[in-house]
Amino acid sequence: MNSFEDSVKILRQTSESKAQLDILRNGQVLLQVFRATDVKAWETKVDCEQDDELFIALFFHAAKLSNSENFDRFLKSELIELFQKVNLGIDTFLLSTKIYFTNGEVLNVITKVLQSVYQLSPGEQLEFRVNSY
Repeated sequence: MNSFEDSVKILRQTSESKAQLDILRNGQVLLQVFRATDVKAWETKVDCEQDDELFIALFFHAAKLSNSENFDRFLKSELIELFQKVNLGIDTFLLSTKIYFTNGEVLNVITKVLQSVYQLSPGEQLEFRVNSY
């Protein structure tokens, strides 16, 4: 199983288009990380400053476990200032436009999201998967 750092490195270096990093708890995707080059192809208004920028996507689908509570915590958190609401004509999700930092800085923001929104406990196991969509 890849670590977060290894997974971000794979995501940044892959030549595969439409790559994403899924972060899962108990088999359920909590959030996803995308590259700016792929996000630009979504034909939506998203500000991309650099092609090597990473975007953190939070999806609040009604079918996901405890998602209305997660969404409420997100709306009440300071993290909402980092995110931009984007609508792709399907479920609405929120997407960071300021995550073009080092891997460590990306990990810090993701850790804050996981603790604040998804109430991740210290030591709780997560799974990291790099996939193509």
